[in-house]
Amino acid sequence: MHRLLAVVSGKGGTGKSTLCAGLGRALARGGKRVLLIDLDAGMRCLDLLLHVSDRLVFDLSDVLAGKPLADAALAVEDAPGLFVLAAPADPQLPDPTAFRAFLEEIRAEYDFVFLDFAAGPVNPCLACLPADAEVLVVATPDEAAVRDAALLRQALTDISGVRLVLNGFSYTQFWQTPYPSLDALIDACGLPLAGVIPFDPTLRMRKGAKHSPARQAFERLSQRLCGKSVPLPNLKRF
Repeated sequence: MHRLLAVVSGKGGTGKSTLCAGLGRALARGGKRVLLIDLDAGMRCLDLLLHVSDRLVFDLSDVLAGKPLADAALAVEDAPGLFVLAAPADPQLPDPTAFRAFLEEIRAEYDFVFLDFAAGPVNPCLACLPADAEVLVVATPDEAAVRDAALLRQALTDISGVRLVLNGFSYTQFWQTPYPSLDALIDACGLPLAGVIPFDPTLRMRKGAKHSPARQAFERLSQRLCGKSVPLPNLKRF
């Protein structure tokens, strides 16, 4: 399978890293081997979300400098098959050419590699992704996030597999937005929908609730990424 997915957003606070963590766990529960690479140099958080920070010694910059990936990719203890490669503490972006060579070298070791990009304008490393890379644009249902998702879509015209993940969705709060329907919001983004993740306060808990709405949504999205046809649930439940 060997899928490579960049996870991006136009603005901060949309929940990219939480999506990566939840989706990585869901795929690992399904027997997939998954690597999450944190690319938010200087502002990393995946190691905290997946509770591996106490074992963190090496990061992406060390691997690009020649350190074996096996020394730097930390196994998530409660999710067999899931690994995390932390971003550098130094806010220096990786060299795009070296980064592309690294991705080509290691991607065959995993079923899925997720790249958790920093929010904001398009990162130069996006231009160095392999031709078959996919992109998940994460947005919350508010005007600023939707506008920025549309701007990202315009900047990613060279990548064919770009889809939208709507995060932090609440049915009651959605009707306070200017969008008359979910379809209207999707049209404003200009992207096909990959999934909807509901607002779920249990995500802040260390282990989370086993049958929480967000965990179930991550499961549905993981199944779609694996080629299964999984319909959206009734959004009035969120």
